[in-house]
Amino acid sequence: LVLPSLHEGFGLVMTEAMGQGQVVITTAHTAGPDLISDDVDGFLIPIRSSEAIEERLLHLLREPERLEAMQAAAQRRAQAMSWENYRQGLVELAREVVGREADS
Repeated sequence: LVLPSLHEGFGLVMTEAMGQGQVVITTAHTAGPDLISDDVDGFLIPIRSSEAIEERLLHLLREPERLEAMQAAAQRRAQAMSWENYRQGLVELAREVVGREADS
């Protein structure tokens, strides 16, 4: 998935694509930095850089083993961001906050 946005909110489409094992190429002006480990499970590129898009796509085409590794990493990353994991994180955070207040 190539999402060369100049400005984008969370962009659920990135998480959905990663969940299907797609490597995302996007800019830092999206939720990309929160979702992607650059050159591990996707790519973060400079805005307005068609050259960077071309470079990353050619890199993946020329190195199919690297593409497969990044696809698997993207899928694992998306699975780690499931609603269940999100819920568990909120529960743990609430317990920490309540625990701190009880100690005060």
